[in-house]
Amino acid sequence: MPVPPLNKQRVFWSGIGMLVAVVEDDLMVRAALERFLRASGFGAAGFGSGEEFLRWSESHQADCGIVDVDLPGVNGLQMIERLAAGQRSMPCIVITGSERAGVRERAIAAGAVAFIRKPVEGDELLSALSGAVSACHG
Repeated sequence: MPVPPLNKQRVFWSGIGMLVAVVEDDLMVRAALERFLRASGFGAAGFGSGEEFLRWSESHQADCGIVDVDLPGVNGLQMIERLAAGQRSMPCIVITGSERAGVRERAIAAGAVAFIRKPVEGDELLSALSGAVSACHG
């Protein structure tokens, strides 16, 4: 996947001009989400860890994120919290296969606009992205 240019500007892709960061450690899931996003008219940039995305976000900006909870190292919820603490928050859709109690509540408290259990259904993801678009441009 091409890496967006090294500047702090938003990178506008496709018709609606929205770049979605996909932060997912499972390569197959990440690739499937990226393909789905591009086919749906969004730009997509994939990251295998919270640390990788946080480094990238120091010089780039995504319009929203699809973030897995169970990432190695900095987990998805910690990543969202760090973004907010650094004044770099963005609307995030949290995805997880976890059934642990309190995960949904913590995701929403961290600022997630949606919480989706895996496997992710396309219609549910598009609905959540619609909410993220509203949060960005509303």
